[in-house]
Amino acid sequence: MRLRNITFAALALIAASCTNDNEPGAGIDLTGQPMRVTTQVNAPQTRESMTTNDLTKYYLRITGDQGATTLYDYFTTMTKGGTEWTPDDELTWKDGTTPIEVSAVWQTNTTWSKDEYDGTTPKTVAVLTNQGSEDNVKASDLLYMAPTDFDPAKLEAPYTIPVTLSHRFAKLNITIRVGNSAETTPGTNPISTVTVGGTLTQATFVPADNTFNLTSNTAADINAAPVGTYTPGSSVADLGSATYECILLPQTADFTVTANINNTNYIYTGNAQQFDPDRQYNLTLTVSGIGNSMNLGGATVGDWGGKEDLGSGDMGEDLGGYTIAEDGTYQVYNTEGLVKWAAVAAADLQTNCTLMNDIDLTGKTWPKIQNYAGIFDGQGHSISHLTGSCGLIYTGNGCTIRNVTLINPQITNATDYYGGGIAGGITNSTLTNCHVVGGTLTSNLNGNVRIGGIAGSINGTTSIVRACSSSASLFFEGSTNYSISMGGLTGCLDNGTLSGCYYAHGSLSNTGSATNVSIGSIAGGFNQNALSDCYWSGGVNEPIGRHYGHGTATNIYQVNSADCANWAAAATAMNAALAEAGYTDYHWVVNTGEDAASRPLITEKATE
Repeated sequence: MRLRNITFAALALIAASCTNDNEPGAGIDLTGQPMRVTTQVNAPQTRESMTTNDLTKYYLRITGDQGATTLYDYFTTMTKGGTEWTPDDELTWKDGTTPIEVSAVWQTNTTWSKDEYDGTTPKTVAVLTNQGSEDNVKASDLLYMAPTDFDPAKLEAPYTIPVTLSHRFAKLNITIRVGNSAETTPGTNPISTVTVGGTLTQATFVPADNTFNLTSNTAADINAAPVGTYTPGSSVADLGSATYECILLPQTADFTVTANINNTNYIYTGNAQQFDPDRQYNLTLTVSGIGNSMNLGGATVGDWGGKEDLGSGDMGEDLGGYTIAEDGTYQVYNTEGLVKWAAVAAADLQTNCTLMNDIDLTGKTWPKIQNYAGIFDGQGHSISHLTGSCGLIYTGNGCTIRNVTLINPQITNATDYYGGGIAGGITNSTLTNCHVVGGTLTSNLNGNVRIGGIAGSINGTTSIVRACSSSASLFFEGSTNYSISMGGLTGCLDNGTLSGCYYAHGSLSNTGSATNVSIGSIAGGFNQNALSDCYWSGGVNEPIGRHYGHGTATNIYQVNSADCANWAAAATAMNAALAEAGYTDYHWVVNTGEDAASRPLITEKATE
């Protein structure tokens, strides 16, 4: 598709309807005269190259002012023949003074009755998943004019009603730039398909009041349509290019773009991109050569709206659920990809991982990753139903884990000394903005056990745990006489820093026969003066099970007590402590979602 320069162009589709030899002139009463309608579409209708003949029908609704139907009650299909628009039903002026309300809608293959149009019952609308042709792209577009008031007494000759349609959906334009080494035949397009994933394709719509709601919960892949022909390049530096397009429902989505080049898929993932109505988004992705990663070259909003940056990121070869960035980081976008990363990281301990989507591990057994030394960045995504003998990692030595939430993990530790939702034990490592929501952690080992909702053991003078939370339930079922330390956040803080974190609504239980058990809602054991500004509810009444005589904990309070009135107060105090410590990436806010009962506070990315 060839885009205009950044202008908001209008494609005027103007023709007279209901023509009459005796047209009303200045000072002539309009009563009994046919209503004349002009039509235009704000910006090109789907494609710049479309002509005035591309829009041939739409539904027109005319009522009295403010939707009243006492005088005007028209609902008709406007059909274009040649240069004239003709209504299925006659439209005439009742008088020349009563204001009217006008609205319109059109989507190919979607029919409307007057009752559906006027009613409050939402009607299902959708975009096609197969938009591989120009016609299917047009058929997915929904044109709409919201109810607009007009006063006939203020209309100027020739007394026409202006109908201005806008795009109720969004459009994504994707240009793929490829080096000529990808061309199996010189000058030919090596790209076979371009697919947009991660967006919802079905919604409901009430035209009478412009109510629009997404209805499907499952994202679908959309096959994008090629625009024009492939433009070959003369060298790797002079890249060839091909452009594709598709219509998207308005939404915020972690969308993906997959380009199949010579039977190999290349993936780009955009994080939390907002697609607004009546806007088109231009995305340029570049492949400097097959086998190299694809990088975001440029992105702006075009003709349908203002300018906006879609962000930046890598687009690499699809290796089965993940891509590998130039620095070796695994960019994981589904379950299979995360499982493959775990298998590699168990052997190559510095293998970094970045989550591109939420992951569900139902039916998978999670392996043990011991002495992990890489960077795991969840980017705010979640991992559901992790099942195994340890948490995300078993032990970490010099690792960083951040911005990830485990939902309902099921961890049963029968052979290892450390058990934790995020990590069994860490040494000189950093855990920030990590959360465990629900689930259970169970240990029945006969030995010195450390078990915690976030980490079983925290050690090393440079270890930092900040802005983390847990609501998991912890159980010790063994019969050992050794030292057992169990805490809502950590089994034992031997060294390092734990601050600005909370434990809520879980349970801590010694269900076995062990007698040397220390339990605390924040920490089972505490050995250094680096525990501060943490809050709890549920668990047990003791915030710290055992002190070892080295330092004191500060600002450790139970919520809904004399020391802390509620969770909002806890959030304020923790945010202040985090800011003082120099951590400003995320801050705590009160959770108003459906899971607020078990997760009273959530983190929110700080605005820049």
